[in-house]
Amino acid sequence: MTAGSQPTKKKSSHWFKSIGASVNGFVTTLPGTIAFGTILYAPLGEEWLGRGITACLLGHLISGVVTVCAAKNKEVIIGPRSFVAVLFSAVITLILGAFETQYGLEVASAIALSACAVIGIFSAILQLIFGYMKIGKIVEFIPSQVVSSLMNVTAFLIFMAQLPRMIGFQKDFFNLGFFQIFNQLSWFAISLSVITILLMLLLPRKTYGIPSSILALVVGILIHSTLHAQLPSQYVATLPSLNPLEDLKLPDFSVEYLAILIEAPQVILAILFTSFSLAILNTLSLLISGKQVEKVTKINSNNDRDLRANGIGNLLVSLVGSVPGTGKAGASLIAANNGGRGITVPLTVSIFYGATILFLAPFLNLLPIPVLASVSAVLSFRLLDAKGKNILLSFFLGRFSKIKQEISYFFVLVSVLLVTLFFNLIAAILVGIVATIIDFLIKTSKFQVKLIEGVSARSRTARSSIEEQYLDNWMHQVVIIDIQGFLLFSVAEALQKNIRSELNNDIGFVIFNMNKVHYLDETGCESLIGIINDLRQNGVVVVITEINENNMLKTVEWQQIVATFAEAERFADLDAALESVEERLLKNVKKDINTDNFVTSSYLFRDLNKGDIDIAMEYLGKKSFKKGQFLHETDNYENDPDLFILSSGTVDVYLIKDDGENNSPSLRLFTYTAGAILGEVSFVDAGARSANVLARTDVECRQLLRSTFQRLKVEHPIIAFQIMQNISKLLSKRLRQTNILVSKS
Repeated sequence: MTAGSQPTKKKSSHWFKSIGASVNGFVTTLPGTIAFGTILYAPLGEEWLGRGITACLLGHLISGVVTVCAAKNKEVIIGPRSFVAVLFSAVITLILGAFETQYGLEVASAIALSACAVIGIFSAILQLIFGYMKIGKIVEFIPSQVVSSLMNVTAFLIFMAQLPRMIGFQKDFFNLGFFQIFNQLSWFAISLSVITILLMLLLPRKTYGIPSSILALVVGILIHSTLHAQLPSQYVATLPSLNPLEDLKLPDFSVEYLAILIEAPQVILAILFTSFSLAILNTLSLLISGKQVEKVTKINSNNDRDLRANGIGNLLVSLVGSVPGTGKAGASLIAANNGGRGITVPLTVSIFYGATILFLAPFLNLLPIPVLASVSAVLSFRLLDAKGKNILLSFFLGRFSKIKQEISYFFVLVSVLLVTLFFNLIAAILVGIVATIIDFLIKTSKFQVKLIEGVSARSRTARSSIEEQYLDNWMHQVVIIDIQGFLLFSVAEALQKNIRSELNNDIGFVIFNMNKVHYLDETGCESLIGIINDLRQNGVVVVITEINENNMLKTVEWQQIVATFAEAERFADLDAALESVEERLLKNVKKDINTDNFVTSSYLFRDLNKGDIDIAMEYLGKKSFKKGQFLHETDNYENDPDLFILSSGTVDVYLIKDDGENNSPSLRLFTYTAGAILGEVSFVDAGARSANVLARTDVECRQLLRSTFQRLKVEHPIIAFQIMQNISKLLSKRLRQTNILVSKS
């Protein structure tokens, strides 16, 4: 092989790898695309199922072709999403209610189809406007809580729409009484549904690259065909056989239909509002998908160009009566992570969708509707985001304290759900947006920056009196910048002014406490990075605490901030950051202190003179522990409990939470360093140990046994009395600290 042929071979292998990855992306999207197609025109009757599926398949095909020609980020797979199907279904229901009685089902259906096309066209035009006005970033500022609520409600609605089909009903399910439903149940359909759901849940998400949804559909078809052949009386409805040329019905934009629509202003308003909502949802989904794919591929995207490409694609799709699409993050990431790059991704997906329409569509009549409905039901549950799943799980398990933590999100979710059930999805979207924006503004108004001086904030680390005194003198060099709430473009300038006006030249350490930040946008990120760089240029040591995952998703902006810090400068919480800063301040002091001085200056010997301390020291033994060893373990009873004074090293004290499987440290109470006392509770009452004490480093300590202390009481009662009084004060102090800590945790 010549040297010149090696690049050609390497390039062709990349192409084959990319094509294989793109096929994985296609296979991932196919079950959902078919499922969404069955929802799309469901209000028009079962005979429209085929048209809905064809419209979704064609939407994928056209979107892929446009991506090939116009998009910058070609790795994002574009296709119809669940919310498009639910929105169109809601509009169709509204139009049937307004016009079917007066004009008949055929005319009302044609008007509904045209209205969906108009929504698609209007939303596409809005996306084009977003792209040409270069406002891709501004659209991202729409609260993610709105999108999250709508996505979770959409998932619930999809599940509810599949429920009748899973048990053998095709329509009028919710208008029947309980006994009517029970008498008309199809046990064959229920059996197929149960088997399909179990397969979806028990199988891995992918087996040899094949999604569990595809395997479940194949198994469902085989079971249905086999049983139906053996027992012809056992029958469930199947999908219609698709004929794309017949099923695809072009929208009719005639003046006659326009005149009918004008008769119902509420329908016009619904069309306009749905168009705007769809444009926003499609835009957000596209931008989020693009951002996630960009992190994998490391290829810079162009949001505005991609928005314009998506708008052009959706315009063409809507003109032919198909379904608008947007970025599919899950499928796109699967393709990208497996090596899908460049033009091969949309081209491969489009080719396979074209092949599906031409060759597989006629065989869809083999697919039982209960099987497809069960797959859709499981997929709808997977549409729930992490917050939605946590809220749902907390509600069913009765963990109302968890719901209380997310009460504003829970309120929005319930509001959207109730309005959807009692009115319609379009009204629910409006309610959700209004409720979330109000909540968003309230939270934004609560944004605040607190500058806390180091002298008033210390870590949960018990130290010797010598070290404590040194820290009292030098902690004025430390400032904690406690940022709370939403760090947005609107408050970034105020953040800069507050911080820069307060900091002075005497500051040596700055801790950014981000534990209570709920959201961070790009402008807030840039401002924070600018302040951090200014501080470092002035010789200030800057450290940062992690954002609490319960408060905020770790966005790209947050990762940009994290990238500016070394691992040793990032901490899980404020206490860990304070401990690190204190250790840096004490670094020089510890070199000059004899380890015995840590012991003699400990709290145990407070108010004793040197002679008394020397006497007491004779009663202390020596003991050492290796890193990772337990000095004390929870619930251990000892015949002769001891008390330790650390000479050197560091230990952590944990409360243990029994999870039924293993006892692992769950809450760090305190950290003790040289000079600290530990084990005092069991030493006093001879009871079981109340916490685990684990050596973080190699440890040297002095040991006072309870039996030895009894001897000290007899031989030197005054010294023993003072030591016990010191232990009592220490117990009281630590009990208060523990109560505060546990109540906060």
